[in-house]
Amino acid sequence: MGDNVPVPLLGKEYVRYALIEVGQLSQNLILQPEALGLGAGIVRAFHDADVLKTMRAPSKHKPLLIMPVGYRPRSFFLWRTVILK
Repeated sequence: MGDNVPVPLLGKEYVRYALIEVGQLSQNLILQPEALGLGAGIVRAFHDADVLKTMRAPSKHKPLLIMPVGYRPRSFFLWRTVILK
């Protein structure tokens, strides 16, 4: 057998790899809206049960990240212009 044979992940290793994937995904989800002139951010505190109910997701799922994407308020651009001068 070759070295490319997948090895099943057990226990806490699943969590570690899931968090690594979420980190990589969130980086891309921050960069792409910026390239389109939009903004994105990370919601740091939320209630899992409320998110699952809103998303109509099964209760066995666990939300790891909420990232809203949209237009920034005009005041952000004024603040950025003043700070960066």
